[in-house]
This record gives sequence, structure tokens and C-alpha cells, in this order.
Amino acid sequence: MRALRWVVAALALFAGLTAATAADKPNKKLLLVTHSGGFIHKSVGVAEDVLKEVGPKNGYDVTCWRFTGDPDAKVKVKVKRDGKDVEVEKTALEAYSDRYRQSVGRTVGTEHCGRINAESLKKFDVVLFFTTGTGAAGKRGDIGPLTADELKALTEWVRAGGAFTGTHCASDTLYGTSYGELIGAYFKTHPPGLHNVKLKFEDPKHPAAVGFTDGQEYKAFHSRDGHGMKMLQAAGVEIGIITGRSSEVVRLRMASLGIEQVYQGQLDKRVAYERMKADLGLTDSEVAYVGDDVVDLPVMRRAGLAVAVQDAHPAVKRHAHWQTPSAGGRGAARDVCELLMEARGVLASALARYLE
Repeated sequence: MRALRWVVAALALFAGLTAATAADKPNKKLLLVTHSGGFIHKSVGVAEDVLKEVGPKNGYDVTCWRFTGDPDAKVKVKVKRDGKDVEVEKTALEAYSDRYRQSVGRTVGTEHCGRINAESLKKFDVVLFFTTGTGAAGKRGDIGPLTADELKALTEWVRAGGAFTGTHCASDTLYGTSYGELIGAYFKTHPPGLHNVKLKFEDPKHPAAVGFTDGQEYKAFHSRDGHGMKMLQAAGVEIGIITGRSSEVVRLRMASLGIEQVYQGQLDKRVAYERMKADLGLTDSEVAYVGDDVVDLPVMRRAGLAVAVQDAHPAVKRHAHWQTPSAGGRGAARDVCELLMEARGVLASALARYLE
């Protein structure tokens, strides 16, 4: 899902930046910076691929810098040896490449490195920061995409007419510095309900709004949740959904997963629960129910296995037999699927097919 959203964002970015480019007009130069001092998103690789593909077609030559620190600096990292954590010394580039490969599946070599300074910025018209999160300044050391001098050079370059923009974790970068003036705002937290938003477009004719309608609803779904439900169904377990709201997005998502027992707009979930049991010929003891709020309690108190997601209401957790390690919408369904498959003795065989 994160990769798909980025593909859409990248296409919209170029649609907004470019007009018809004359054949004899040289391409502008765009620098993509993805160096992150925090979590490295696996969508970075997709972002590079998309920008390199659509950039030249829209008048932009794209350069990608995965690492913008000192590649030869020495850092201490912990590695596993004989089952124990051992501290070893590596170059900053080697250490970052290890982290990058674990998340993205690619390596970082010297050809992917660059330093942002007054001289290097002369080569570019646009600088784009993508997933460059570093956390609070001073708490993690100088591990972000810019040193203080480099930030000053970037700021002066922008004041002189250079174009700078950022997406995703670009607002989770270099807190407490003048970088905030460049990006416009800092990330605070993921607000509740972010997975269910409606968009309003003030300028529906803008290229970035193409394909959307005013007030259209969007929901975010966790890809591993979906695959977990597919695996559980393949193991012979029926899955049903009971929700208090009604959404076309949910209907389409469940249809794509082959889930037929879908009850929406259920203010009293007990009614749908009893109907679902009757349709499937089940008793309470044969049902596992996952809830997150107090409206789920009447059903949870009947089900043979009551599960609360990690971020559920405290009252829901008190009445649960088990709690997922992951939050709702962020892997909780996958946790439950694997728990049930393990209990049925089929998890190992289900995973084995991916190791052949």
C-alpha cells in the first residue's frame, strides 16, 4: 500500500511540476535524497524506480542519493555471532548499507552517495527529500541527511531560487533546526482515524487531483493482514467482518480477499454475530472474535476466543483472552491469523511453501 501511494504521489508530483517541454529544451535536474537516520521504508526502492522512469519523460533527469553522510566515518554496531550480540566497528556506509538491504533488498555503494553543499547543489534545479526521518536533534547524533553546515548551504540555495520539497517522513527530519522553515511543519504523531479519511480538493482541475472526486473516502489496509487472511482461508477457516460503519471501500477490499460474510452498518453487532453463526453452523466455542472498542464487548463475551488488538480500549483488553502484539490495521489481523494457524498445526507448512 505504501509503495502504491508513493507511485501515485510521484506521478502527481511530476504532473504538477511540468508543462509541455520543448524538444530542444534541456531537462531540469532533480536530486532525490532518501538517507534516513531512523526507519528505512521499503518503498524507497520503488520511489527511485518510478522517478527514474517518469522523470525523463517529463523533462527531469533524476539523481538518487541513498546516503549523504561521511561514508568513511567509523561507527559501532551490534551484530549476532554465535547467538550473542557483539559490538563491531564498521564504516558508516557499510553500516547503513546493511540496514538498507534488510528493508529495501538493495545495497548502498559509493555510487549511491553524495554530499549536499554549495558546490554540489549547483548541479540541481530541484531537491526532493523522501522518508528522511531522523528524530529529535541531539538525541541520535548527527545521523540525518544533513550536517549543520550542509543545512545552511541548502537553505541559502533555496533562497537563491532552488526548488525544495519533501514527502512522507521529510517532516520527521532535523527537529529544532532551521530545516523547519524549509519544510513548513514538523511531524507530531499519527492521529487516530488516519486510516479513514475523506479528501476535499480546493482546485479539482489541478493535475494532482486528477482521478479523485471531492469527498471521496479512502481507507488504508495493511498488506500483511490481507495475505494472512488468505493463508487462514486456505487452511480451512471461514472469516467474517462485522463493522458499525458502511463503506464501499471495505466492501471492495473484502471482495478482493474472497470474504463473503460481511456485515456493515451494524450498531448492535450481536445480531450479525448470531446470523453469521447460523449461516456457518457454528457454536460460540468455535468462534474467535477480534475487537478494539466497547461496542465489541457483547460479542467478545460470547465468543470462545476473544482477542483485543494492541491499541484497543482498556475495557476490551480486560475481557480478552489474548492481545495482539500489533495495533489494529497495522498487522493485528496477521497476528490472529498466525495464532489460529499455529493452533491448528498448519502454520509451519503454510510458510514452508515460500522457502522452497
